[in-house]
Amino acid sequence: MKRYSAESIYNGRLIVYLEGVGRYEILRVTAELFKADVPACIVPIPRENKRQCLSNMLLLSDRFGEDIIIGAEIDSSKKEIREARKNGAKMVVLKRAEEKIIKYAKKLGLIVLSEETNPSLAAISVSAGADIIAVTEKVEDFLSPSVTDRLFVSVKDEKEIAALKEKGHFGYILSSPIVTEELLKEKNYPPMKEKADEILKLINE
Repeated sequence: MKRYSAESIYNGRLIVYLEGVGRYEILRVTAELFKADVPACIVPIPRENKRQCLSNMLLLSDRFGEDIIIGAEIDSSKKEIREARKNGAKMVVLKRAEEKIIKYAKKLGLIVLSEETNPSLAAISVSAGADIIAVTEKVEDFLSPSVTDRLFVSVKDEKEIAALKEKGHFGYILSSPIVTEELLKEKNYPPMKEKADEILKLINE
């Protein structure tokens, strides 16, 4: 069994976002990610379908324990953080959270991924205890010693990963091409493991 810590995410350098994955697919999809040795995945918790998504997250936590770190993408509030933890989250994804919110999540024993658009705020989040800083663009602006070693970049495909590898040593967050609408519709899960293997090889070669 893997050790539940941010270190396993740093080492694996990949987080898979479970976009569009429903209640009848989520265990099968995550099983394929587990086979590929993906260290962490994120369950989006949209307000309009919150109860079912929290239930999905609890299913994953019960099934996979610490073998895959289950993260919840939530609003940056103490209530949402408590709900996520109660339903099995080991990590929370916070959008530009205040220092006190990050410290609160850390006090509850959660790994904190903070989405940032400003390098100065990213440094503040790190000083407050954020384990991972996630960005979507202008990666070069975030290349400071306090942030770089925990920087994850949201990407769409392998081409973006290949281009970013020339700029530095990052982790990556993505859904497609690992989890795609087509594969979900066809209930074709094994190719997800194969694509995750390819992505991990590209990242770590």
